[in-house]
Amino acid sequence: YRFYYSLIIDPSNTSTMYTAGWSKDINTTQPLVLELTNDGGQTWEAFTHPNSTLYGGVRSMQSEINENGEFALYFALQNGGIVQVSITD
Repeated sequence: YRFYYSLIIDPSNTSTMYTAGWSKDINTTQPLVLELTNDGGQTWEAFTHPNSTLYGGVRSMQSEINENGEFALYFALQNGGIVQVSITD
């Protein structure tokens, strides 16, 4: 099973949305996978974080415009820790 707790809508383009989830397996590492759509959810593309040792199941997400003016996503991971991803065009 795969769970999704959050959906973030890009404030500059409401057709662009981001999500990430976790597989129901709390005892093993799993990749951090960011999924995004640019067409309002019709199609999705997945990006896997290069660090394969993360407990990358995402339990919650938050977004902000950071100090560099970039749209940033924050992922709270299943077994602790927070990962920041800056989104650029």
